[in-house]
Amino acid sequence: IALPCGILGALIKHAADKDGKLGIDLFNIYTLNDPNGWTAFSGLIGFLIVFRTQEAYSRFWNGCTATHKMRTLWFSA
Repeated sequence: IALPCGILGALIKHAADKDGKLGIDLFNIYTLNDPNGWTAFSGLIGFLIVFRTQEAYSRFWNGCTATHKMRTLWFSA
């Protein structure tokens, strides 16, 4: 999921002029210079990073618990 988003971001950055205005921007909106857009994007990315980290941490400890249970059953047999 990260690779297509990174490629899209690089293409948008490459398509922008020196002042941040997109050459294909139909409504003359300064997309890359708008601080509200970057704030919302940063908030979304921060939320996604925290969520994914929390999920990975939870899966790690579930795996450790399952491994300990499995080891206990093997040595009890």
